[in-house]
Amino acid sequence: MEAERTLFDLFMLSPLDDITHSVTALAYAAAALHSGRLVRFVFVTFGSYYARNAIFFLLYGFVNDKGPVANPMLNLPHVVIGAWMLGLVYRSRGIDGVLQPQTARA
Repeated sequence: MEAERTLFDLFMLSPLDDITHSVTALAYAAAALHSGRLVRFVFVTFGSYYARNAIFFLLYGFVNDKGPVANPMLNLPHVVIGAWMLGLVYRSRGIDGVLQPQTARA
């Protein structure tokens, strides 16, 4: 039987994790070669996915056997990555969602 793959001896890595991260990387590479608009779409798509993933597993961690420190630490990368991706897309948008021109800062 094959040994389990773990990260920091805290959680198990599955083939699904490998597939998700590979698809994410391929989508970013393809989008970067195509257009800025597609890059923004990919950031919204995967940023939302990572944010939802983090929220689900943070809530799930409260009902399983993970400790109060281990659970947030396990999910912190997805919280940070999801927030960063969504922040990059929406930081330059106004309240109505319309892209606002960036102004030069002195």
